Amino acid sequence: MHIAAAVFAIASMLTPIPKDRENRLFLSTDAGTKLIFKPDGHEGQIVTYEVLKATHKNGVAKVIIKHADKEPKELEINACADGLYIIDNPQESDAKHYILKCPFKNGDSWNSTRSLKDTEHGITYDVQCSYRVAFVGEIEVPAGRFSTVCIECTFRVLDSVLKKQSIWYAPDVGPVKIVEDGKTSVLTKIAKNK
Repeated sequence: MHIAAAVFAIASMLTPIPKDRENRLFLSTDAGTKLIFKPDGHEGQIVTYEVLKATHKNGVAKVIIKHADKEPKELEINACADGLYIIDNPQESDAKHYILKCPFKNGDSWNSTRSLKDTEHGITYDVQCSYRVAFVGEIEVPAGRFSTVCIECTFRVLDSVLKKQSIWYAPDVGPVKIVEDGKTSVLTKIAKNK
Protein backbone atom coordinates (compact mmCIF):
# COMPACT_ATOMS: atom_id res chain seq x y z
CA MET A 1 0.00 0.00 0.00
CA HIS A 2 2.79 2.44 0.92
CA ILE A 3 4.72 1.54 -2.24
CA ALA A 4 1.68 2.29 -4.45
CA ALA A 5 1.22 5.67 -2.77
CA ALA A 6 4.90 6.48 -3.25
CA VAL A 7 4.79 5.49 -6.94
CA PHE A 8 1.67 7.63 -7.44
CA ALA A 9 3.31 10.60 -5.66
CA ILE A 10 6.47 10.35 -7.77
CA ALA A 11 4.48 9.96 -11.00
CA SER A 12 2.35 13.02 -10.19
CA MET A 13 5.50 15.09 -9.58
CA LEU A 14 6.85 14.19 -13.03
CA THR A 15 3.58 14.70 -14.89
CA PRO A 16 3.37 17.90 -16.93
CA ILE A 17 0.12 19.85 -17.21
CA PRO A 18 -2.03 18.09 -19.84
CA LYS A 19 -2.11 19.68 -23.33
CA ASP A 20 -5.74 20.86 -22.91
CA ARG A 21 -4.63 23.09 -20.02
CA GLU A 22 -1.35 24.30 -21.52
CA ASN A 23 -2.61 27.62 -22.90
CA ARG A 24 -5.06 28.49 -20.15
CA LEU A 25 -4.43 31.43 -17.88
CA PHE A 26 -3.58 30.68 -14.26
CA LEU A 27 -5.80 33.50 -13.03
CA SER A 28 -9.49 34.40 -13.20
CA THR A 29 -10.16 37.29 -15.57
CA ASP A 30 -13.87 37.61 -14.74
CA ALA A 31 -14.53 40.97 -13.05
CA GLY A 32 -16.41 40.51 -9.79
CA THR A 33 -15.03 37.03 -9.09
CA LYS A 34 -14.10 36.63 -5.42
CA LEU A 35 -11.70 34.01 -4.09
CA ILE A 36 -12.41 33.45 -0.40
CA PHE A 37 -9.62 31.95 1.73
CA LYS A 38 -9.69 30.65 5.28
CA PRO A 39 -6.78 29.52 7.43
CA ASP A 40 -6.54 25.73 7.24
CA GLY A 41 -7.06 23.83 10.48
CA HIS A 42 -7.24 26.81 12.81
CA GLU A 43 -9.23 29.94 13.49
CA GLY A 44 -8.18 33.08 11.74
CA GLN A 45 -9.19 35.88 9.47
CA ILE A 46 -10.96 35.08 6.22
CA VAL A 47 -9.20 36.80 3.32
CA THR A 48 -10.91 37.73 0.06
CA TYR A 49 -9.28 38.47 -3.28
CA GLU A 50 -11.59 40.14 -5.80
CA VAL A 51 -11.02 40.63 -9.53
CA LEU A 52 -11.92 44.29 -10.00
CA LYS A 53 -11.15 44.60 -13.70
CA ALA A 54 -9.48 42.75 -16.55
CA THR A 55 -8.43 44.17 -19.89
CA HIS A 56 -7.19 42.04 -22.77
CA LYS A 57 -4.65 43.25 -25.31
CA ASN A 58 -2.17 41.39 -27.54
CA GLY A 59 -2.65 38.07 -25.73
CA VAL A 60 -2.15 39.54 -22.25
CA ALA A 61 -4.87 39.93 -19.63
CA LYS A 62 -4.06 42.79 -17.28
CA VAL A 63 -5.96 41.89 -14.09
CA ILE A 64 -6.54 44.27 -11.18
CA ILE A 65 -7.09 42.35 -7.94
CA LYS A 66 -8.19 43.79 -4.62
CA HIS A 67 -6.68 42.06 -1.62
CA ALA A 68 -9.18 42.78 1.15
CA ASP A 69 -7.18 42.18 4.30
CA LYS A 70 -6.65 44.60 7.17
CA GLU A 71 -5.57 47.31 4.72
CA PRO A 72 -7.27 46.68 1.36
CA LYS A 73 -4.84 47.11 -1.51
CA GLU A 74 -4.91 46.58 -5.26
CA LEU A 75 -2.44 44.50 -7.22
CA GLU A 76 -1.97 44.33 -10.98
CA ILE A 77 -1.06 40.91 -12.35
CA ASN A 78 -0.56 40.16 -16.05
CA ALA A 79 -1.67 36.75 -17.28
CA CYS A 80 -0.67 35.29 -20.64
CA ALA A 81 0.39 32.01 -22.26
CA ASP A 82 3.89 32.64 -20.83
CA GLY A 83 2.56 32.66 -17.24
CA LEU A 84 1.86 35.32 -14.62
CA TYR A 85 3.98 38.41 -14.13
CA ILE A 86 4.07 41.72 -12.30
CA ILE A 87 5.51 45.03 -13.46
CA ASP A 88 6.50 46.89 -10.28
CA ASN A 89 6.68 50.45 -11.58
CA PRO A 90 4.95 50.60 -14.99
CA GLN A 91 5.63 54.34 -15.29
CA GLU A 92 9.39 53.75 -14.95
CA SER A 93 10.02 50.31 -16.44
CA ASP A 94 8.44 47.46 -18.38
CA ALA A 95 10.54 44.78 -16.64
CA LYS A 96 8.46 41.64 -16.16
CA HIS A 97 8.82 39.76 -12.87
CA TYR A 98 7.39 36.29 -13.47
CA ILE A 99 5.66 34.66 -10.52
CA LEU A 100 4.72 31.66 -12.69
CA LYS A 101 6.40 30.69 -15.98
CA CYS A 102 4.78 28.51 -18.64
CA PRO A 103 5.37 25.93 -19.90
CA PHE A 104 6.72 24.33 -16.77
CA LYS A 105 7.75 21.05 -15.26
CA ASN A 106 8.53 20.00 -11.72
CA GLY A 107 11.89 21.39 -10.61
CA ASP A 108 12.02 24.40 -13.00
CA SER A 109 13.43 27.52 -11.31
CA TRP A 110 14.12 31.18 -12.06
CA ASN A 111 15.17 34.35 -10.28
CA SER A 112 14.32 38.02 -10.55
CA THR A 113 15.05 41.24 -8.73
CA ARG A 114 12.18 43.54 -7.83
CA SER A 115 12.64 47.17 -6.81
CA LEU A 116 10.07 47.97 -4.16
CA LYS A 117 9.33 51.38 -2.72
CA ASP A 118 8.79 51.85 1.00
CA THR A 119 6.64 54.98 0.84
CA GLU A 120 6.46 55.25 4.61
CA HIS A 121 10.25 55.64 4.91
CA GLY A 122 10.91 57.07 1.45
CA ILE A 123 13.37 54.39 0.32
CA THR A 124 13.57 51.90 -2.52
CA TYR A 125 15.17 48.51 -2.00
CA ASP A 126 15.93 45.52 -4.22
CA VAL A 127 14.33 42.22 -3.32
CA GLN A 128 15.96 39.06 -4.72
CA CYS A 129 13.17 36.63 -5.66
CA SER A 130 13.81 32.90 -6.19
CA TYR A 131 11.02 30.75 -7.66
CA ARG A 132 10.78 26.98 -8.10
CA VAL A 133 8.09 24.64 -9.43
CA ALA A 134 7.65 22.32 -6.46
CA PHE A 135 4.60 20.27 -7.49
CA VAL A 136 2.42 19.67 -10.53
CA GLY A 137 -0.80 17.75 -9.92
CA GLU A 138 -4.22 17.73 -8.33
CA ILE A 139 -5.03 18.94 -4.83
CA GLU A 140 -8.29 19.16 -2.93
CA VAL A 141 -9.34 22.17 -0.89
CA PRO A 142 -12.78 23.06 0.53
CA ALA A 143 -13.73 24.83 -2.75
CA GLY A 144 -13.10 21.65 -4.78
CA ARG A 145 -10.47 19.55 -6.54
CA PHE A 146 -8.07 21.39 -8.85
CA SER A 147 -5.20 20.64 -11.24
CA THR A 148 -2.41 22.87 -9.93
CA VAL A 149 1.16 23.97 -10.12
CA CYS A 150 2.86 24.88 -6.82
CA ILE A 151 5.41 27.68 -6.96
CA GLU A 152 7.78 28.03 -4.01
CA CYS A 153 9.09 31.58 -3.54
CA THR A 154 11.86 32.95 -1.35
CA PHE A 155 12.28 36.71 -1.01
CA ARG A 156 15.61 38.15 0.21
CA VAL A 157 17.04 41.60 0.88
CA LEU A 158 20.84 41.40 0.99
CA ASP A 159 21.38 38.05 2.75
CA SER A 160 18.26 38.15 4.93
CA VAL A 161 15.19 36.09 4.07
CA LEU A 162 12.13 38.35 4.20
CA LYS A 163 9.51 35.76 3.43
CA LYS A 164 8.95 32.25 2.12
CA GLN A 165 5.73 31.17 0.49
CA SER A 166 4.28 28.38 -1.61
CA ILE A 167 1.28 29.07 -3.83
CA TRP A 168 -0.77 26.45 -5.69
CA TYR A 169 -2.25 27.99 -8.87
CA ALA A 170 -5.14 26.46 -10.82
CA PRO A 171 -5.98 27.32 -14.45
CA ASP A 172 -8.77 29.92 -14.83
CA VAL A 173 -8.88 30.41 -11.03
CA GLY A 174 -5.55 31.58 -9.64
CA PRO A 175 -4.32 30.65 -6.16
CA VAL A 176 -6.17 27.83 -4.38
CA LYS A 177 -3.73 27.23 -1.52
CA ILE A 178 -1.14 29.53 0.08
CA VAL A 179 1.50 28.64 2.65
CA GLU A 180 3.34 31.68 3.95
CA ASP A 181 5.86 31.53 6.77
CA GLY A 182 4.37 28.24 7.97
CA LYS A 183 0.71 29.37 7.91
CA THR A 184 -1.66 27.72 5.43
CA SER A 185 -4.75 29.26 3.85
CA VAL A 186 -7.04 27.36 1.50
CA LEU A 187 -9.67 28.43 -1.00
CA THR A 188 -13.09 27.79 0.53
CA LYS A 189 -15.32 29.44 -2.06
CA ILE A 190 -15.33 31.02 -5.51
CA ALA A 191 -18.07 33.64 -5.75
CA LYS A 192 -18.86 34.66 -9.32
CA ASN A 193 -20.47 37.99 -10.17
CA LYS A 194 -23.92 37.34 -11.62
